[in-house]
Amino acid sequence: MGGAHGEVGTVEPNASGRVIGYRQAVLAAAAACLLFFAWLAVAPGSDRLNLVVDNTVQSVAALIGTGACAAVALRGSRRRRSTWVLLAASAAAWGLGQVAWSYYELVVGSATPFPSVADVGFLAARGLAVVALVFAAVAMGPMSRLRCGLDALMVATSLLMVTWATAVAPSSGDVGSLLSQVVALGYSFGDVAVLSLALTLLSQAPAAKRGPLLLLVAHSGVLVMTDTVYAHLLISEQYATGSLFDVGWMTANLLLALAALHPGGDLTADADEGSISELGLALPYLPVLAGIAVAGFRLVTVGRLFPFMAWTAIALGVILIARHLLVLAEHLWLRRNLQAQVQARTLEVRSREDQLRHQASHDPLTDLPNRNLFLDRLQQVLLRRRNDTTLVAVLFLDLDGFKDVNDSRGHGAGDRLLRQVATRMRSCLRAEDTLARIGGDEFTVLCPGLASEPQAVGVAERLGESLAAPLFLDGHETYVTASIGIAYAGPRGCVPDELLRDADAAMYQAKERGRGQIQVFTTALHIRAESRLQTAAALRRAVADEQLRVLYQPVVSLRDGTIKGIEALVRWEHPERGLLGPGDFIEVAEDTGLIVGVGQWVLQQACCQLAAWNAAIANLDVNIAVNLSARQLAEPSLPQRVAETIEACGIDPRRLVLEITESALVHDVTTAAMVLDELKALGVGLAVDDFGTGFSSLNYLKRFPVDVLKIDRSFVSGLGVDPEDSAIVAAVRALGGALGLDVVAEGVETELQAAKLLELDCPYAQGYLFSRPVPAGALLPSLLRSSRASTLV
Repeated sequence: MGGAHGEVGTVEPNASGRVIGYRQAVLAAAAACLLFFAWLAVAPGSDRLNLVVDNTVQSVAALIGTGACAAVALRGSRRRRSTWVLLAASAAAWGLGQVAWSYYELVVGSATPFPSVADVGFLAARGLAVVALVFAAVAMGPMSRLRCGLDALMVATSLLMVTWATAVAPSSGDVGSLLSQVVALGYSFGDVAVLSLALTLLSQAPAAKRGPLLLLVAHSGVLVMTDTVYAHLLISEQYATGSLFDVGWMTANLLLALAALHPGGDLTADADEGSISELGLALPYLPVLAGIAVAGFRLVTVGRLFPFMAWTAIALGVILIARHLLVLAEHLWLRRNLQAQVQARTLEVRSREDQLRHQASHDPLTDLPNRNLFLDRLQQVLLRRRNDTTLVAVLFLDLDGFKDVNDSRGHGAGDRLLRQVATRMRSCLRAEDTLARIGGDEFTVLCPGLASEPQAVGVAERLGESLAAPLFLDGHETYVTASIGIAYAGPRGCVPDELLRDADAAMYQAKERGRGQIQVFTTALHIRAESRLQTAAALRRAVADEQLRVLYQPVVSLRDGTIKGIEALVRWEHPERGLLGPGDFIEVAEDTGLIVGVGQWVLQQACCQLAAWNAAIANLDVNIAVNLSARQLAEPSLPQRVAETIEACGIDPRRLVLEITESALVHDVTTAAMVLDELKALGVGLAVDDFGTGFSSLNYLKRFPVDVLKIDRSFVSGLGVDPEDSAIVAAVRALGGALGLDVVAEGVETELQAAKLLELDCPYAQGYLFSRPVPAGALLPSLLRSSRASTLV
């Protein structure tokens, strides 16, 4: 606001935001008023000179006010333009009135009659000022504009009554002609109206915008006082140009100019509905009380009211009634508006609450119910089922190979796949069924009111069939299957979490059988699941309490019986169940991830034991073999840990053989190939354990840098009895020889098996026939004998 005012004339804002020259303008205006007052007080020279000076000063002051307002109107914003144009017109009208006044006195050479043409300009100035301030209130709301107008009218009427009673009526018994009364009252009414509007705007304006309004209030106040004195003197025929109070008109015009140039704000009001201050509420009623007091005093002292005062009192009463009707209308409007706002806010809050409840109970990706909502619905179904003989089934689904989609095409593609899967599965369910996503690629289905258990299997089959058609991701066909577990609510009470757990256990059993399988939960699965949980908890304690043991089983040469290698095998010294083999806990260790720590510990023990044997036996020429799990092989840091172990134990890396099963190799072919290449670069040997039982592929043997094939015991057990086993062993032996790989037969337990292996030219064997897994100390004598035999050979 202040910046816009600074565009006028030389009044420009400096770098600090203050207006250069405005203070000087104020000082200049004050000095001009004082000089003019001094001139009027002294009145030197002839009477005509005084008339010339007085009229000239008044005309110049009007011209200054007109110019200042016009400059602001031309350079200000459109919002402010109308107000300042009208104020410029008001000052110009006053100036024209002053010109007409000067014509009578300086050209005609007679006193200006009252009323005259000059009064037209003076009265027009008041009317234009009133309209200007009405435009300043346009920024208010409609109720506020109407209230502002009524307040200004109420103040003006009250002050007019006070002015009449105190200035006009006491002047003489004869108050002049009707026209002179109207003109005289027009001055007072116009001035009071301008003052009332200015005060009303001031009461509703923010503090930062009160500067120009204060100056406008001062302008109106000076006019009220000056015109009141003028009307009193004029009606009583005592006024003459050159009176001391003539300085009031000059002062009023200069105050208008200063209001236009003020840097602190403008006259536009920003008050909205209901924002009126306490001052704005009380202001209109103070003049009313004054008017009532004056009228009452007149009645008490004189016994009657002048007709003008009576009609003014009636008009004031009408305005008061209109004002209170407006207050009532505002109250009703505010009440309805408040009710509407409360209702709208209530609806908004309820909508937000519904949205939050929905978000809290639904999966954000698929918009399916989440785990909490699924369990809640399951609980409700189970409660209603107490008097129902129908069957309740819970299906637990896990997508097969979903991780491959995320790894190959990104998580965004994985999210789109999940949404498509959810849409397909939802389309093949009944309306009463509930499909939920409980996390990752896991979904659950609640099927209430089933007639039989096969019906739930049918639902699972339909879900699987819904995923048979290809899914399209970024224009590419993608196929997924789902492993599904089914659990039924028993005839007695059932806990939702337990039912969901049982379905989860059945799903894992289905996944172990392959892709896209369906498994119904049984008691045996429950027992197995409980056992796995107990085993996992106990195994964690076993690692911490050093209950694990490493036993060693030799690999012997079938030709001379010497020990060529030793396999390190982990056992669990269970405090209650005794010594447990790997079949009792290795699978659990794999699932829980404990196998990584266990495998590293076994590797450390085996390498250090080989170093101890090397120190105890001269020229010992044996390898130490350690099994690697699929979890370990998936660790990119495995080669570094192996290298650190070899260095810490001080063994030759060529004496370490790491055994990997075929299933571990195909679990993640890319990572496996990378890790095995790095291990091979360390100089360690690599063996494929249980060869022939997994996904045997010549391509894998070509791709992976293996050194040894170990024939699974399932083929060795039929040697000499089952011709097919003999053929398989012979084929593996021939394959190993062709690829330059050593071949070791596992699980040799009889002399017949050993003889048949020797006949098939299998060089090495391992099994109970030669030695059971034993502690390191128990194997030392055999190593000594083997070392001496090797030396003699």
